[in-house]
Amino acid sequence: MYIVSLILQLVKSDFILYKQSSKKPIVVNEKINSSLLKRCQDHWYHKRDIKWNSKSSWLQKFSLSKSNDFDALFIHIPKTGGTSFKFNVLYNDQLKKKVAIYHLFRYPPQNEKRINFFKIDQIKFSLVRDPVDTVISVYNHFNHIMNMSFTHFYRRYFDMQTKFLLGYDLLDVHSVTNTEFFWLENQVKEGNLILGDVTTSSVNAIYKVLELNPKEVDDYILNRKVDSIKSRSNIKPEQLEEIRTLNQMDFLLLGLV
Repeated sequence: MYIVSLILQLVKSDFILYKQSSKKPIVVNEKINSSLLKRCQDHWYHKRDIKWNSKSSWLQKFSLSKSNDFDALFIHIPKTGGTSFKFNVLYNDQLKKKVAIYHLFRYPPQNEKRINFFKIDQIKFSLVRDPVDTVISVYNHFNHIMNMSFTHFYRRYFDMQTKFLLGYDLLDVHSVTNTEFFWLENQVKEGNLILGDVTTSSVNAIYKVLELNPKEVDDYILNRKVDSIKSRSNIKPEQLEEIRTLNQMDFLLLGLV
């Protein structure tokens, strides 16, 4: 009994959520907004996550492994709103589809193409975001690992979303070629990849393939940073313009939404 009691004490039971349109924190615990507590705990401990294994094996080929037993693959590009999306959609009790997730950040990166998401038959979808906001968010979130100036960062790492969908690490220094982008564009046009932006109604295309009514999807925000190092307001206009120029492929990708 002592061990059980100790485990219960260690289980996280206090959470903070936000709404899309508000900066007011929503406290969740056993006494306040308790109806959200289990969902927050399940999400925190990844209880419903189906991790996609990108490495094929002879077990998978002969259907002796259930790692491919899912309806759709969520290619979670870091810092595009995927964590909140996972809470609102994948941890939504109305969702009946089984959705696997691919989400990986490595530093230093391998600097080589390593994954082909399109080798599987299941529906594939991903969130994309304004490239300038993505660059800023990735820098704020991961610079404690890289420890470099903002200028050095954005001049070295660009078109991150396009690279990730092509199978490269997020911070791969590879420059996306026109051939690669046109191939990815065709995947979108042929319906092999569904893209959505959580800040616009385009995300409804993802809800549709998941057979989820948009009215049943919450708009909670997780991990909202209030003390970010960089934001559009403290970045020089000429730097913002340089970021836009460097991330042309990601802007083209956003245009496919």
